[in-house]
This record gives sequence, structure tokens and C-alpha cells, in this order.
Amino acid sequence: MAPEMMVRSIDKMRSPGAALWRDKYSISDSEDAPFFIVGAGRSGNTLLRKMICENTLTAIPPELPGLGNIVRLYDRMRKCSWEDFCFNIIEEFKFQCEKTPGVVEEESRWDELGVRFSDIIERCKESESKSLASVVRALYKEYMEKNMPGSTKYGDKTPWNAFHVGRIDRMFPNAKYIHLIRDGRASALSYRESLNYNYQDAVDRWIDANKKIENFKAKRQDRFITIKYENLVSETDACLSVMVEFLELEETVPENRVNMNYGDMGAKHHRNAESGKIMEGRKDAWRKRITKEEMLYSEKRMGRLLKSYGYDVS
Repeated sequence: MAPEMMVRSIDKMRSPGAALWRDKYSISDSEDAPFFIVGAGRSGNTLLRKMICENTLTAIPPELPGLGNIVRLYDRMRKCSWEDFCFNIIEEFKFQCEKTPGVVEEESRWDELGVRFSDIIERCKESESKSLASVVRALYKEYMEKNMPGSTKYGDKTPWNAFHVGRIDRMFPNAKYIHLIRDGRASALSYRESLNYNYQDAVDRWIDANKKIENFKAKRQDRFITIKYENLVSETDACLSVMVEFLELEETVPENRVNMNYGDMGAKHHRNAESGKIMEGRKDAWRKRITKEEMLYSEKRMGRLLKSYGYDVS
């Protein structure tokens, strides 16, 4: 950079409005916040999503990777015009979704949403709030209106969010969370069978995800509810009742929630959630499919955490 250009750049940075310019857009606002289903993958997030959407006036989109990256991007984007700010945030969201395979190999998570980029940008432009939260909210609301009309609340069920709960909470400091827990041995086996994961890697991921959530919720217990997958499939009505009250959802009957676009329900690894409920007798079926070596490794690595959640360990 030429010396005179460097001087002008520095002078611009030191201008009286520089401090105000840096804080032009806040990360959060006082408007409504979504709720988040968090937990290790293969713990029943998709099943719970379908149960909530069928029985309440709630919209939950397919898995949306990228919320953590969006918060990182925000810290570099606050000097843009509002239009550029919105465009770049949604573009990053779209990019993260397109990196993740969807239902059909040639499709992406973005395709599953059934929304148009331009419509979200227009919604952002019309927003009275100029914040990162309002941009993300525009995406959820666009999905809600296009795919699950009549919904009055929206949430998220992306397992990867377990590793970004702190960043997400910066955007939505009033958000509530459902910590969905499944026996880690069953979760790891499901990763191996459905997604061809290395079993040991899946065990480590279960541990890391749940520890991250536990550390985060230690001082936020009033905004968390814990649901075990095994209870969800055997005591479905009771679990739904607790969640409806905690999240303040509007109940409805399944017959009124037909023809909703779930987006990712056709995926092979989500086939068990298609019927909405899983027979109680299947919740322990994993015990017949896990190898002795896998069982020993699981209990050695995750035994203490399993016990803390009330699971039996030999």
C-alpha cells in the first residue's frame, strides 16, 4: 500500500464516528427467540422434531449447519452497509448448508429448506431490528411460512449446535433449550450403522457434545429441560406435555398439520422418524447389535457420564 493511501486509511479508522460505526449492528435484540434441541447426533432429534411439529403450531427446519460460523462472521461484518451485512450473513449460511449433503446426493441442506435467497434478503431489509439475530430470524420465519404455515413458534434441531451453544446464546440470550440425551452406546452404534462412522470416533463425539452442553447449562438451568430418548419413545405424551409447557407452545391435533414439508425426512438415516413414533420395544434393540469390543470401549470411555444420566453400566 502506498504511504499516502495508508495515511488516509488510518485517518478514516480514527474518524470521530469510528466507534459508533463498529457497533452499528448488535448481535442480539429484544424480539422473540427460537428454541434449540441440542445433544449428540443420533439421539432422536429428528423424531422429536416431527413429534413437536405434528402436535403443536411449531416449525422446525431440517438441520442447519453454520450458526457458529455466522457468529464468527458477524465479528468481521459490522462495518458493512445493512444490505451487505444481510447478504453476507445469509450467503455464509447458504454456503454452509451446501457443503452438507442433503436427502438426495446432488441436493444440499439449502435445497431442503424450500426457500429463496432473495425472499430472505427482502425480509431482512424490512426488519425494524438491525441485528444478527434479526437476520437469522428472517431465515427461520421464511422457512416457517413457506413450509409449515400457521406456525406461531419456531425452533432448531441441529446436533452440531451442541458445539456452538455459547455462540448461539450470544444471538438469542433468551432462548430455551431441550437437551436430548440417548444412551451413548446406542448413539454411537447408530452412527456406525447409519452413517458409516468409526465407532470409537462416534463415542468420542457423544462425550464431547454432552460435556459441552453440560458446561454451558451449568448456570442456565432455568432455560434448559432435559429429555431422555428412551422416555420419549415410551412415555411420549408425558414428555410432549412437559415440553409444551416449558416452551409455551400452542397445541393442535396432528390431523391439522398435514402436508408439511419436512425436507430431510426422506433421508435413509432418518427413516425411523418417518412414522412419528418408534415402538418402545426397539429402544434397547442396539444391545443385540453391538459387539463385545464396542461395549467394553464404550463403558471405559463414557461410563461415568452414562451413570450420571442414569444408564446401567456393567
